Amino acid sequence: MSLWTDKTFADLGLSYWITRQTEKLGLRRPTPIQVECIPRILQGQDCIGAAKTGSDFLKTSIVFPIADSVFEWSEQSQVATVETLDQRYLLCADYDRDTVLVEALRKYREETEDASIMIFTNSKKDCQILSMSLNSFGFDNVCLHGFLRQRERVAALNKFKSKHVRIMIATDVASRGLDIHDVQLVVNHRLPKKPIEYIHRVGRTARAGRSGMAISILRFPRDLEALGEIEGLINTKLTEYSVDDRLVQRIFMQVKVARAEAEMNLDNKDFDERQHKYRRLRWIQDGLDPDAMEAKWKEEMKEREEARRERLRQENEERRRRDKQTIASPSVTGDSRFQAAATDKKFKKRKFIAPEKLNELIEKRKTEPPETKKARSTIKDKKLVKKKSKMAK
Repeated sequence: MSLWTDKTFADLGLSYWITRQTEKLGLRRPTPIQVECIPRILQGQDCIGAAKTGSDFLKTSIVFPIADSVFEWSEQSQVATVETLDQRYLLCADYDRDTVLVEALRKYREETEDASIMIFTNSKKDCQILSMSLNSFGFDNVCLHGFLRQRERVAALNKFKSKHVRIMIATDVASRGLDIHDVQLVVNHRLPKKPIEYIHRVGRTARAGRSGMAISILRFPRDLEALGEIEGLINTKLTEYSVDDRLVQRIFMQVKVARAEAEMNLDNKDFDERQHKYRRLRWIQDGLDPDAMEAKWKEEMKEREEARRERLRQENEERRRRDKQTIASPSVTGDSRFQAAATDKKFKKRKFIAPEKLNELIEKRKTEPPETKKARSTIKDKKLVKKKSKMAK
């Protein structure tokens, strides 16, 4: 679609004074979005317009409520991702996704200290827990998801856009419809459920001709099928973003404890209450009796829990079988990117930490004085600096 149209601003119904001002500014012809939206705005109708990198689902805003009657217009691009975007993958095992993320953030921030980073995950609860976990590791961040109150969403968005906070953790509702400029890195903490969502996520960086990087954390070999679908859609092969596995293993227990502590603290907050209010609001909007639906929901949850346990057992068995097939398949054996990982014992391990041990470590962490935590962090940083100096030599 052309950037300009053959219409004039006068054709859109604008007053003579406004058309004179557009001419003085050097604006002779309106753009397609102006042609579509300005007449409707003059008629009093609300409009949403999106650029080429926008989405078909603009009405799913989490920052401001949008009426169903609003007029929506978007121009879709023929290009899935831009050439200035450096697209990478980072392999992890089933048990160390968060640890790999922490080390990747540390490495990237070390190289690009003032970078703005967006991290995408798939659920509201995981978004909140990840935010709390990273905060405890010194990665100051804000989170954006559907269970936040509107003022909390606006405040989080403003902090990130003004660069008071450099890291935002969000669900897919932040992958579209938000005008956030100058993001240097997008991280997929979990791959999106639909390949098209990958394009929306990574579209938050490398905008307006700028360069940017997108890193997707993949569970090997479980996520290779999803990776293949994404690469087929964007017609691009992702390259590896490597981190030092020894450093990943060194902080494994600390990250596990931080996440477990965040999950415990989340239960002390009103997150469950917000979920409850959100459900009731949806039922009321649908014209249903919230009390009757709540009772029905509780019964269904009991049945779902029993079914979930059985389903997980079957899925785990099926997953192990599929993983073996995937590792032996031509997509792995014939792809030089994954040949080393196929023989790496790390991806065959199953790490389990007993709840009693986790609780003990959490209590120890709570009673630890702030001076000790600071000293331990300083020592760890010194060790990393020394190690890098040796490697450089």
